[in-house]
Amino acid sequence: MTLPFFITAPLGTEDLVAREAEQYGAAEVKVTRAGVRVEAETAFIYRFCLNSRVASRLLFRLGEYDVNSADSLHAAAKQIDWQQHMHADATIAVHFDGTNDWMRNTQFGAQTVKDAVVDYMRDAGLPRPNVDKTHPDLRIHAYLHRDRISLAIDLSGPLHMRGYRDKAGKAPMRETLAAAMLMRGNWQASDDQPLVDPMCGSGTILIEAAMMAANVGPGLLRDFFPFQRWPLANQNEWKSVRDEAEIKAKEGRATTGKRFFGLDLDRSVLGLAKDNAHAAGVGHLINFAYGDIADLTNKYGAQGTVISNPPYGERLGTLAEVLALHYQFGTQLKAHFGDWRALIYNIDGSLLNQLRMRADKRHTLYNGQLKGTLASYQISSSEPKPIAEDFINRVKKNMKRLNKWIKQSDTDCYRVYDRDLPEYNLAIDFYGDWVIVQEFAAPKTIDEKKAQNRLNDALVALADLPQVDSRQIALKTRMRQRGAQQYERQQQANVWFKVNEGQCRFWINPLDYLDTGLFLDHRTVRMELGAMAEGQRVLNLFCYTGTATCHAAKGGATSSVSVDMSRTYLDWAARNFELNGMDPKQHQLIKADCMKWLVSTSDRFDLIFIDPPSFSNSKKMEGHFDVQRDHVELLAYARELLTPGGVIVFSNNLRGFKLDSEKLAKYDLSIQDVTEASLPEDFKRNQRIHHCFLLECER
Repeated sequence: MTLPFFITAPLGTEDLVAREAEQYGAAEVKVTRAGVRVEAETAFIYRFCLNSRVASRLLFRLGEYDVNSADSLHAAAKQIDWQQHMHADATIAVHFDGTNDWMRNTQFGAQTVKDAVVDYMRDAGLPRPNVDKTHPDLRIHAYLHRDRISLAIDLSGPLHMRGYRDKAGKAPMRETLAAAMLMRGNWQASDDQPLVDPMCGSGTILIEAAMMAANVGPGLLRDFFPFQRWPLANQNEWKSVRDEAEIKAKEGRATTGKRFFGLDLDRSVLGLAKDNAHAAGVGHLINFAYGDIADLTNKYGAQGTVISNPPYGERLGTLAEVLALHYQFGTQLKAHFGDWRALIYNIDGSLLNQLRMRADKRHTLYNGQLKGTLASYQISSSEPKPIAEDFINRVKKNMKRLNKWIKQSDTDCYRVYDRDLPEYNLAIDFYGDWVIVQEFAAPKTIDEKKAQNRLNDALVALADLPQVDSRQIALKTRMRQRGAQQYERQQQANVWFKVNEGQCRFWINPLDYLDTGLFLDHRTVRMELGAMAEGQRVLNLFCYTGTATCHAAKGGATSSVSVDMSRTYLDWAARNFELNGMDPKQHQLIKADCMKWLVSTSDRFDLIFIDPPSFSNSKKMEGHFDVQRDHVELLAYARELLTPGGVIVFSNNLRGFKLDSEKLAKYDLSIQDVTEASLPEDFKRNQRIHHCFLLECER
């Protein structure tokens, strides 16, 4: 007698699962989205659970019912003869998926089905089943689609959990995905050609391949399947099927050649790979070794297959590092693996473009909920073509031009490229050993994918410079920052390092915030403030990380007050003050709205530095600040705090800014535009990077 089953499958693998189902005895196979319906005898359960490499779960279909309320759902679930599917003392759990207008909560849906089972057993005079969500004897699956409920029993549990991988590295690949890569890529387990994974991580792909070649059913490694507690299962038949599979696996392990090779840079993860392979019973078939993708050469034969899921995201650092790795990988494949095949998988399919190879086929495969791309290549030998040639030549030209100035300057932070070419709308700054790349929004006329590809090419080309480490390239995407956005944390890398500028040293954070902590275009302004500060009482408004105050202190300021409304940046400023040996009693940090503080304070200052944002509507301030609209009011308030002969240094980065000299004339301020003189050598190509004015109190 045949029974109805439903096999759940990762999206994109339904046909592979259907092929497996037919191989192990299913009839009336019907492919649906994310699954396969089959009819089969009970022996199919054991063969499929032991041998399926791609399926997610095997479910026994109990029935489908039209429902339009929680009560009708309860009634539908109660119709089922539950006592034939569970022993008297069985525990249960219900997994409920799907919502609609009358069922808004999956937890309530699961509770409704559970109550129906309990009521059925109670009415039948049988013990009430207890709930065990972790290790139930019977796991019920309920799937609600519109007004139709499908009920089923989980006979397999999660089939991707083979039992050999107790530990894995970061961002592990599911075992079923690894098997799907091999099957979808038409890798032949029966041939004798080598299979090489040069970035093998914890070894999942190679282990799955070796198990396929050795005829080791992945389910053989598991201690338990839920069907073993199902009353309709035939335990003798199960034992017979398992014994047969054990014999095939033993023969396969003994006769399969050692043609699987795994390399990785992480020695600790290689240890995990070896442990996993031995746990799977195929450790003797795989050679794991330390290896850098930059040194990848062909030591394996005339033809074979390279297969890999290159690291990204959690397994690797910056975008530039990921892009450079893919480019280098493609270069090594073309240089050393001509006539081989390659199967490369990545969650971000655009990264595959950096291999610089033409894919024969591309397939969509999922790693859990993450959609990815498997690309198949026939590798042909070729010389690497220059990448982003115009861009990188301009960077080199600028660096050569600035080289003498850089050596003579008192800083290790400087700009080498500032949107020189319209195709590469970037600014590139060196901060010590780090390279900060700022991406500016491309014009709407530029295709988004084309802009992304150019950015990726630029990052790869930068990473290829001898003085650049791809792990120390940080990408910032510049857009107009409003309100608290400018203070928001971008990530939590918590990387800090020190840089030099004149007599000062500053803390830089290259990854966590949109800004690094040091605005390079104001370097000359900060230096001049230091030269002007001897014996002066200094005020720094909108002080950011306090770098200008540090220069004033080193220049001999008798005292200073630095005001900002961001606690993040004031804490950063405090670290800079400490790094430069400044006494916090002499140099105060105040958290406040600068405009409100100006009105309320009675302090007086000899030198005031004001570098406000172009626009701010932070929740921490009343209304919003617009430097073009509000600069006269701002400077008028600051003028009230100046001592006779005192000076305001006023700067801002609004490209189209116009100082309202007429309105400022009534405040007895002499005004001098020092913008051109304030531009450092590395910023003179961009005359509109900022504006700077000296406003001196005439009485």
